[in-house]
Amino acid sequence: MSRMHLAPWLRPLLTLGAAVLFYAGERLLAPTPARPWLSHAGLLALLAGAGWTGWQAWRARGELADEASVWRWALVPQGAFLLAVVAYEAGLWLGPAAESWNGPLRFAWALLAAMGAVLFGFVEVALWRRAGQRGAELPDAARVGRAASSGLWLALLLGLIATLNFAGTRLAWQWDLAYFKTSEPSEATRSAAAMLAEPVEVGLFYPSDSPVAWQLDRYFRQLTRGASHLTYGLWDSDLEPQKALAYQARDNGWVILKRGDLLKPVQISPHLETAQAALRRFDTDFLVALREMAQAPRVVYETVGHGERNEPAPPSGSGALDRFTGFNALLRAHGDRVQQLDYAGGLGSQVPSDAFLLVIAGPTEPFSRAEADTVGRYLKQGGRLVAFLDPGETPRGPGGMRRAPRSADPLLAVLAQYGVRFDPVPRANDRIFGRRTFTDADHGLLVTFAGEAHPILAPLKANPNQFPIGLLGAGALTLENVPAGFSAQILLKALPGTWADRNGNFRFDPPEEARVDAILAATVTPADAPAPGKQGAGGGKPGGPYLMIFADADVAADLLLQNRGNAMLINAGLDWISGQAPVGAPNVEEDLRIQHMRGDEWLWFYLPVIGVPAALLAFGIWRLRRRASAPAPAGRAA
Repeated sequence: MSRMHLAPWLRPLLTLGAAVLFYAGERLLAPTPARPWLSHAGLLALLAGAGWTGWQAWRARGELADEASVWRWALVPQGAFLLAVVAYEAGLWLGPAAESWNGPLRFAWALLAAMGAVLFGFVEVALWRRAGQRGAELPDAARVGRAASSGLWLALLLGLIATLNFAGTRLAWQWDLAYFKTSEPSEATRSAAAMLAEPVEVGLFYPSDSPVAWQLDRYFRQLTRGASHLTYGLWDSDLEPQKALAYQARDNGWVILKRGDLLKPVQISPHLETAQAALRRFDTDFLVALREMAQAPRVVYETVGHGERNEPAPPSGSGALDRFTGFNALLRAHGDRVQQLDYAGGLGSQVPSDAFLLVIAGPTEPFSRAEADTVGRYLKQGGRLVAFLDPGETPRGPGGMRRAPRSADPLLAVLAQYGVRFDPVPRANDRIFGRRTFTDADHGLLVTFAGEAHPILAPLKANPNQFPIGLLGAGALTLENVPAGFSAQILLKALPGTWADRNGNFRFDPPEEARVDAILAATVTPADAPAPGKQGAGGGKPGGPYLMIFADADVAADLLLQNRGNAMLINAGLDWISGQAPVGAPNVEEDLRIQHMRGDEWLWFYLPVIGVPAALLAFGIWRLRRRASAPAPAGRAA
C-alpha cells in the first residue's frame, strides 16, 4: 500500500481548492468577468479529485479488496459535491421559467453540499491517519469505514433537521410555545364579557396569513363562547374596505371595539416580531377597553400629601418597586379613572361627589384633623375606602422635632369607629417567610395562605396553597367594638410563629416578644349588605360604607404585585368593593429581567448553560481517544 502515501496529502487539496474557487466565483466575484473562469476552474478541480479517487478504486479492485472499499468510501462525499453543483447549475439554467423548482433546487444543493462536507471531513481525517499509522488494531478499510459511517449518520441527521426546517417554512401554520398563555382570556375578562348588557362587536383587522391574527382569533373564539353580547370578526382592511370604514380602521394592525357609534381601538402590530410585548399584555388591555365600553368611567381618588406610595415625588428612601403603578393599572382594568386628592382639592373639606372609591396608599405622615373628619363624613355617606397602612412610628419633623405617636393619627381614630384598630409594630416570622436579601431581614417578608371564608379569597381558594400572598414589614389589625349594624370580617391572618418585632432586629427575643396570632387584613360592611354581584357595580351606597383595610402597603406595591397571589388578592378585593363577584387577575405574561447580584450566583447560572455541555463533550472526546488507543484483542490481525 506504499503507492497510496501521496493521496491523503494531495488529493484532498483538489476538492478543497474546488470549494474555494466556487465560492470566489459565485459569491465574492459574481458581478465581475472572472466569475465563469473561477467557477469552471472549480468544476475541473472537483472532477479531477473525483477522477483521482475513482482511479485509485479501480486500481485496487480484485486483489486489494480492502483498499478498494476505502476508496469507494472516499467517492461518496465527492459524489455529493458533484450532485450539489448539478442542482446549483440547474437552478441557474432554469431561472424564472420554472419558479416552482427554484426553492427545492436551492435547498437541494445547499443540503448536498453540507452533507458532503461533513462526510468529507470524517473520511479524509481517517485516510490521513491511515497514511501516518501502521500496524493499528483494525484493518485500514474497517477504520475508514467506521469513520465514514459516523460521518454519514451525522450528515443524515443534519439533512433531516434541514429538511424539516425547510418544510416548516412552507407550511401555513405554526406552533409558538412561547405564547401558550397569550391567547387565553382570564377569568376577569370572561366575567366582564358575560356581564355585558348591550351588544359589543370586535373587529380584528389583519391579513389572513398573519401569525398575530391566529393568536387573536384563538383568544376571541374562547372568549365569546360564554358571552352572548360579544361578537367578533376577522377582516383584511385592504380586502374589506366597507368593514374598515364601519370600524374606521385606517389599515391593518387594529383590534377595534364597537358599541353603537362608540369605538375603542387597541393597536397591535400584524408582525409577530414587533407584537410580542403587546400580545403578552393583551388580556389586560382588552379588559380595560371592554369595561370602558360597558360603563362610564368611575372616578377613584387617591390621597396624597402624607408620603403615600402614589405621590408624584416619592418619599425619601423609597424605590421604584415601592410604587403603586401596578395597582393603578388594576384600577384602570376595572374601568376606573384615577385622580389624586390633596388638601386643597377637597381632602380638607369634602370628598368630591363623583368619587366612586377612596384609596389611601401607605401614608408615612399623619392626617390632619380636618382631613380625617373629611374621610369620616365620606364613609358615613356610604363611601368606599381601601386603606393600606404602613407599620412603624411617624418620623420626626423638621429639625428632629418629636411628633405625636402613630396611635394618635386622626385617620386611625376614624377607622377605630368601625371596630378596626391598627398596631404599627412590624411583624416577623422565622419559620415561614420569603427570601429576598438572604439575611435576618427576610423574616419580615411574611408569607401567608391563611384567611377565613371571605368572598375575596374565592379565586385563591380554587387552588388551595398554590397562590401564596407576600407582605413586607406588616403591622397588625384588631377587630373590637364593631358598632351595631356593621359586620367586620378577617381577610388575612399571619401564619403560626409570627411575633411583634418590637426591637426591630428580626430575631425572636423572648420573653419580651411572644408568638401570637395577627390579623393582616380585614373588611367592614353593613350587616345587611347584599352579596357581591347583587348590589350592582355603580351604586356604591346601599345603606353604609365599605372598608377594606390592610396592615401593610407593600402587599399592593410593585415589588410584591409581581407575585400572582398578591395580584389575584388585590384584583379580587377591587371586584368586591365595587360590588362585583371577585374573579382572578388578568393574564399579563411580561418578561422579567433575570438579575444575578449576589456572591457566586453567576456560577449557578453559567454552570448548567456552559459547564455541563462542555463536560459532556470532554468526556466523549476522552472516551473516543481511549477506545482508539486500546490494545488489540489477542488473535486479532495487526
